[in-house]
Amino acid sequence: RLARPRVLLGSIGPLYDCYRPDLSPGEASRAEHRALAEYLAPHVDGFVCEAFPAAHEAAVAVEECVRAGKPTWV
Repeated sequence: RLARPRVLLGSIGPLYDCYRPDLSPGEASRAEHRALAEYLAPHVDGFVCEAFPAAHEAAVAVEECVRAGKPTWV
């Protein structure tokens, strides 16, 4: 039996309550999302950005994950 290749994805989510889009820090979340993506990048094959209630914060997270040089899914 051949072993299947494994892929490890790092999960990136909203910084605050995911049910309250009005609490999203939007662009102000960039430094924290960058730090998280840079910390996880050496340990994962890619990223999944999930559970974002506010598109503007999701876009920031995606940009920072891509900047970290890994495939990124939303």
